[in-house]
Amino acid sequence: MKKKSVMHSPIKISPNQERFVLAELATKQSFALPQSYLILGELDFHKLKNTLQKIVNTYDDLRIQLKLGKDDQIEQSVYTQDKVSIDYIEQDNDDPQSIKSKIASYFYADNCLFEQPLIKFQVIKIDSQKHIFTFSIHHVIADGRTLQLFIRALNMAWNNENFQPFPVEGYFETLSENSLLNLPDKQNVELERFWSNYLAGVSQNSIPSDYAEPVPEKKYGKLSIII
Repeated sequence: MKKKSVMHSPIKISPNQERFVLAELATKQSFALPQSYLILGELDFHKLKNTLQKIVNTYDDLRIQLKLGKDDQIEQSVYTQDKVSIDYIEQDNDDPQSIKSKIASYFYADNCLFEQPLIKFQVIKIDSQKHIFTFSIHHVIADGRTLQLFIRALNMAWNNENFQPFPVEGYFETLSENSLLNLPDKQNVELERFWSNYLAGVSQNSIPSDYAEPVPEKKYGKLSIII
């Protein structure tokens, strides 16, 4: 197996990334973002693994790893290779608590952030026609929207489509650098078009914004002038 190498010299993480790292180190709680899906019918495990590998190979940001550098500075590097690993478990029942426990032990038990992939996968086999697929992208490189886009990419890659699932190049990096509002006009238009189509048909909730400003209660009495 070819030894994986770093695409560039390590760089310091952004302030937005750093707050998640420091919060996790301080609270001893994982800021991973796992999502689980019930798959009914036969599952081609090797195809799933190859499809996930295709996505990870496509997006540099999914191959980011963190490490402590000189003077305990937190740095990040993108690796040219990051072989996908899937935690595979066979279980002879579909007890919810047992399933939740296995998911939690894999995605939350190990709070080590450094020198390991920030994206993880798990498959729990209940029987030949039922599987629980869980994946997690750490909050330091992603957010809730990223997870939905990842599923879209997985669907397209699974069907061998020429997928370009994210509305702008470097979407993961854009989120981690917290510069979404500073995108070029063309990319902002593409991003707006993507979400307009994605959210088409969703019911809207109006929030009242025309309430009159309340008059503060006076805490003093009548003013008297004494000469």
